[in-house]
Amino acid sequence: MIDDALAALPEDFRAPVVLRDHAGLDYAEIAEILDLAPGTVRSRIARGRRRLAVSLRPPPPADANEEAPDNDPFEAKTGQSDEKTPSTGNQSPPPQRQNKQP
Repeated sequence: MIDDALAALPEDFRAPVVLRDHAGLDYAEIAEILDLAPGTVRSRIARGRRRLAVSLRPPPPADANEEAPDNDPFEAKTGQSDEKTPSTGNQSPPPQRQNKQP
């Protein structure tokens, strides 16, 4: 079951997760092997673990009358998803800085 979930992960997430959690390498070693910045390695490991957790959840009961919500506890905490979606344009632009002249 875990092997299937790992195989389903995109390679960008699978390699860092496997190197960290199965091979026991530290972030610097993984960064060097994959030629990535250490921060990118940490991010990909976190995202990969999140995707694994979601894919390993048990399915909802078959007799449920309503559709179960697709709640991602990590997304609820951060308000972010690891899916890259374009902005809907509902955000206000940042305030303009005013230059103060003496």
